[in-house]
Amino acid sequence: MGGNEITEFASLYPNRVSKLIYFESGYDLSDGGFGKLITNIPKSFLPDSSVIKSLDKYREWYHHFWFGDMEWNNTLEANLLASVQVNSDCSIETIPDDRVFKSILTEAMNCRRTYERVQAPSLVIYTQSFLHPADSNSTTVELYESIERNIVSPWRSIIKSG
Repeated sequence: MGGNEITEFASLYPNRVSKLIYFESGYDLSDGGFGKLITNIPKSFLPDSSVIKSLDKYREWYHHFWFGDMEWNNTLEANLLASVQVNSDCSIETIPDDRVFKSILTEAMNCRRTYERVQAPSLVIYTQSFLHPADSNSTTVELYESIERNIVSPWRSIIKSG
């Protein structure tokens, strides 16, 4: 979503921007493919009630869903702790909460980027894959590979050549 902000700033104030770096933020979320991505992933990008019962359960979900290809480390732990509030009953609440997160995502997906108005040279860096399968079921894996191949990867090609 930070890509929306830097693209807009660079479009409005070209004389104040000499270079841009999009670190895993070069995707235009208003592209219809990303709406399909959100509706087609088999598991919600928000934790369900069984996950928020404890910090340990949330940590396991968070690690697997968002960073499944990485070993858990101090940086991920710090990021996790900064994104939750632990309640007196040991359950957790996400920061921002689900309502705010959904609102932010909806707005980000309604914001069309005006790349053509960006005058500064830009470097775009992407990770190997956008999302990681929620399980190893062959149907799930194929769905995620299809999303990667048909929705996410084409953006990498557009940005490289555009």
